[in-house]
Amino acid sequence: MSENKYFINVGGKEVAVSKELYDYDKQSKRKITYAEIDRKTERFKADQEKLKAEFIPSLEDSLDRLSEIGEQFAEIDSDFSSHIEMKIELRQALEQLSQNEQELIYRLFFLCQTEREVADELGIFHNAVHKKKIAILAKLHKLLKN
Repeated sequence: MSENKYFINVGGKEVAVSKELYDYDKQSKRKITYAEIDRKTERFKADQEKLKAEFIPSLEDSLDRLSEIGEQFAEIDSDFSSHIEMKIELRQALEQLSQNEQELIYRLFFLCQTEREVADELGIFHNAVHKKKIAILAKLHKLLKN
């Protein structure tokens, strides 16, 4: 009975190795691919049994791309006390919302649930959650301006 041979590429040449070394090389390459590609790639995961598709965002992103899509970052030399004041003002504005409005904001922005997830849990349509969110954010904006 002939023994199975395993090969890995070393410097452009195929080299016969043990199964353990072959498996280790394969795992190492997979870890590198995960770190260099998978973590930085958005994708969809389809569940054919439930007929659902789930969007999986990238786990890493570049500062350039985030800036392009409008993400804002604090200035390096920004005043710490102004951030504290803004947090206090935001907390006071949130406290002026109704219980339902606070719950919706909490789910969307603190629990990071999607509008669709909130809609499913509350038993309402997705667009109703979206419209409520827009109205609440407009209300918060008005409260923060005053």
